[in-house]
Amino acid sequence: MASSTVNDAVALYKMLKTEWDRPAHSLEKCEGLLAKLKIYLTKLSFLPILSSGEGLSKQELVIARDVLEIGALHSIETKDNASFERYLAQLKCYYFDYRLVL
Repeated sequence: MASSTVNDAVALYKMLKTEWDRPAHSLEKCEGLLAKLKIYLTKLSFLPILSSGEGLSKQELVIARDVLEIGALHSIETKDNASFERYLAQLKCYYFDYRLVL
């Protein structure tokens, strides 16, 4: 896992979190950041379905979970039911399989 790639993902996550936490957040900006972050998550094997979970740091798991949660909330705001269902399916492993780690 390249350190610069992790740092890039963390920087994008912070941008997404900052924008999402604003009372009048831009759904378009959040959507763009989510799209980029999903690519980073797959490159870094943050998604547990892509790896056994060994070697994943707690920070990586928390960032991945938080990104997916914001994605689910974004789907609710944009009334995209199919996207919401995909995000929720991806989140289940964080809530059940990694509940003792997170």
